[in-house]
Amino acid sequence: MASIRIAVLGSGIFVQEEHLPAVEACSDVVLKALLQAKSRVDIYSDDSGNCLDALFARSNIQAKPVAKDPAQARELISYKSVAEIFRFQEAWRHARLEVTALSRVINFRSRVCGLVSPGGKYYETSWRKTPEYQGGFLPDGGVHAIAGIRILLSNEKITKVAAFTTSNFEHFSPVDTISAIIKTDKGVVGSFDISFGTTFEGWEFAVACENGSVTVRPGDEVAVLKRKPEGGFEDEVVTKFPDDKNGVGQEVAAFAKAVITGIPDERQRRNLLWGKNDGTVMEINGGLTV
Repeated sequence: MASIRIAVLGSGIFVQEEHLPAVEACSDVVLKALLQAKSRVDIYSDDSGNCLDALFARSNIQAKPVAKDPAQARELISYKSVAEIFRFQEAWRHARLEVTALSRVINFRSRVCGLVSPGGKYYETSWRKTPEYQGGFLPDGGVHAIAGIRILLSNEKITKVAAFTTSNFEHFSPVDTISAIIKTDKGVVGSFDISFGTTFEGWEFAVACENGSVTVRPGDEVAVLKRKPEGGFEDEVVTKFPDDKNGVGQEVAAFAKAVITGIPDERQRRNLLWGKNDGTVMEINGGLTV
């Protein structure tokens, strides 16, 4: 199977620390060019005369990443797939299976909290400090939080959202905090809270079902609490997935295989299909944004 030749657009922190190592570790991918970075491959930037149009014109590049919003993405790609790192972590698949095994969903909550301060590597990037898209830091990290709760919600589809936003610290623009109530098409109500401007710390995603609950926590762990028929709960069962890391390596490998074979990985579908342990299939509806 021949390797695909790719270009990477952008050279930010996550690209340098995660995407480039993942590309180098994938035998199905050969990196041929990089836009705006110090690297051993060809470098492209508008001020050097090597602009984006010149990069796109290269015949020896078969794949490039997408863009900052759907409008730009539609201009860049005709082969459509979804790249969301949570989908490539086994912990989330395991959690989803546990949710479906505990009967109907009755409630859920998601919480992502922390304080991003001036001087930090993620804050000191111009596109985050003065964003061209609505919401600043919130959609940057929040897209993964939304993906996480969608994965867990079994066959529920998010239909209504009511939310408040605010900015707790002056160095954030335009907002740093959102607190939302979400309702699904089956009437299940839950909370979605994310803040990069709070002194609370930590994150968790939890779903309450008729016969128990499932919680995804830091440290690559999934906790399952099952309700006893006679009342009360069994001891909590915690399963850890140390090989998950952040899913970037698995994501790059799946992308490369899909390009080579022409068959998208099931985790790249807009409506995600995941095989269940009994051989049947479960679907996650509605994409990755609210």
